[in-house]
Amino acid sequence: MFSLRVPKRIPRATASLPDKPQTNFAALMLTVLIVLTSSPLAAAQPAPADNKIQTSAAAKETSAPTPTAKKEKKDKTSVTDKKTDDAKPASPLLKIGCLKNGKRIIESISVEEYLRGVVPKEMPPEWSSEALKAQSVAARTFALKNRNRHAAEGYDLCDSTHCQLYVPQSETTATDKAISATTGEVLLFGGEMIDAVFHTDSGGMTEDSENVWGAALPYLRAVQEDVTETKEWSKKISPQDFAKTVGMKKPEKIILSPLVVGKENSDRTKSGRVKSLIVIGDGSRKMFGGTNFRTMFGLPSTLFGISTDGKQIIISGYGAGHGLGLSQYGAKTLAEQGADYRTILHHYYRTVTIMKIY
Repeated sequence: MFSLRVPKRIPRATASLPDKPQTNFAALMLTVLIVLTSSPLAAAQPAPADNKIQTSAAAKETSAPTPTAKKEKKDKTSVTDKKTDDAKPASPLLKIGCLKNGKRIIESISVEEYLRGVVPKEMPPEWSSEALKAQSVAARTFALKNRNRHAAEGYDLCDSTHCQLYVPQSETTATDKAISATTGEVLLFGGEMIDAVFHTDSGGMTEDSENVWGAALPYLRAVQEDVTETKEWSKKISPQDFAKTVGMKKPEKIILSPLVVGKENSDRTKSGRVKSLIVIGDGSRKMFGGTNFRTMFGLPSTLFGISTDGKQIIISGYGAGHGLGLSQYGAKTLAEQGADYRTILHHYYRTVTIMKIY
């Protein structure tokens, strides 16, 4: 028999995790071992500063290219928003590959016209105008930075969440105003446009780029939110399905430290996201990266902990998306607190310059 030594759910501000009595699984005997590596579990204190949502605020995630590992140039005007009186070029044209009735149709439109079909699908139009402006600048920067992403197919960007969700004739008055108010504005670091990735909800703290992409970018640093443990979620998995997914006949233990948002551990990043976890069974140990584990089980984020109710494995956590760059729900909260779009952008993209390029 295998003993069951886990809490019935993710610990939240508890002093310790008590052991539980022995329990048998009929079809598969599995023990989930939560390894305690810290003292009292308390929510991390706020510190100064994986995607998307539809108009219904449902979670979707912006796909981002793998960044190069080259060293970024130092931005001497990193906290200055630039505006000049020099003549500006017109809004660049983009070739968008739109899938219609199973066929890919290429549309050539200006960046600003493209955003009219993007912003309303990435952020609910009823949200604060400052949040919508921040989304507009991020989406514009992402589009220009990732031009030619589909060069091999003969166009710049697709209309799906692989790039940015684009739906023609979906414009709204609110999003049009936000786009117009920020016309031509992009985010720069070291004189170059950044990968202005964004996600639905950070769960309380965003992430460092190297923990998702493997390369450290100075402008994609983990920042704490005023509100933590947001967008809570939970998924139950049978022991049989868990064993099949991890590729074991009889997994016996899962080794993962408890989840505390904003607390780093050997198996967690500084935001609390899972870097790695270990599954023991069949006389061996398997280590899984947090991002791979998330993909394997279709989890909303890597900000999770694991427990059991004696019958099923419970994976519970917070947030939605990869956690890099702008958190859309976080931007909403900041705007509601009175922050303007520039403040919001500087919060999520560190030491960048906001520049009007046309």
